Amino acid sequence: MWVASCIILIGAISLACSLVLVFALDDDKEYKDKTIFLLKIVIISLLLLAIGISGRIYIHHNQISKIKAIIAKEYPDAVDFKIDKDRPLGGKFDYNGAKYIFKEIEAIKGKNILYISQDGQKSDDVKIINMND
Repeated sequence: MWVASCIILIGAISLACSLVLVFALDDDKEYKDKTIFLLKIVIISLLLLAIGISGRIYIHHNQISKIKAIIAKEYPDAVDFKIDKDRPLGGKFDYNGAKYIFKEIEAIKGKNILYISQDGQKSDDVKIINMND
């Protein structure tokens, strides 16, 4: 998603710069009106793109803080919290000298579940926490 957003952003900025340059160099009134119209569309598109990117960043950091709060509640002495994967959100932390891994998964009916297990242990030793509560 980030790569596509950057490509669109670079394209829109280059289009806006070229429209400004054409507007400054051309004397045709009708052409200037069309250029102003296109420039307005590009500026509105850039604003919408910026709002979308900042909204996605806010949602991502909100999810991370929610997971950190759950881990802090369940494992009060947890240290070295690291995010390894962006989608689905996953990572590692240490608790009393043992390494734990976690992964957020969207289950059936849109419920978000956080799986926490000790690294290298059997799948029987898994803590499942409902994040929607």
